[in-house]
Amino acid sequence: MDSFKETLYKLFEGVGCRSRSIASLIVDKDGNVIGTGTNSPTCNCVSNAQSKGYLFKDDGKTCVRYLLGAKSGQMLNLCNARHAEQVAIQDAHNRGYDTTNATMYVTCECPCSLCANAITNAGIKSIYIKDKPDYDPLGREILSQGKISIHTWDI
Repeated sequence: MDSFKETLYKLFEGVGCRSRSIASLIVDKDGNVIGTGTNSPTCNCVSNAQSKGYLFKDDGKTCVRYLLGAKSGQMLNLCNARHAEQVAIQDAHNRGYDTTNATMYVTCECPCSLCANAITNAGIKSIYIKDKPDYDPLGREILSQGKISIHTWDI
């Protein structure tokens, strides 16, 4: 598990999201890393918000949503970042790997409901998360209904 932690810390260097730094990796039953991901925008969030008529002073560091006064989880229509869990699943599939019965490791609390659905649909059997309060309680419920084992780990 320590080697997975090292890999996740290296992934942090590539996180492009100004709001949260999250990394994820998927491991097959033999312990091979088959997919990795970070939460990163697919395009420029600043120009996305400006094109929708929002006015703000960009400091180059702070999430656009926070510059506009939103709290965590609000004004997500301005966010074009893909979540680390979704990116890791797509990475594994793009590289030709089957994620059925795989294990996912993330550097955050229980994934949101969108990611929980993606994890369930990908056939992942277990997930290791930070021991923190859930960001989106529905995420845990979806994982539980999908019979995905949820474990906590110290990362």
